[in-house]
Amino acid sequence: MKTKVEKRNQARKQAEAIKAARKSVRQAKGQQDNNSSAKKKGKSMVPQSKSRSKAR
Repeated sequence: MKTKVEKRNQARKQAEAIKAARKSVRQAKGQQDNNSSAKKKGKSMVPQSKSRSKAR
């Protein structure tokens, strides 16, 4: 049976591999159409500005 540390390290390696794969896919998609990524960025910016105005 594996120790907690070994499990954690394995999970981290898997997560890093998945992240790297997603990044490469995202870059390939971005070359095809930059429009969709720009839209996503715009959507994510809206809730931030709302929360900032509340804080003030």
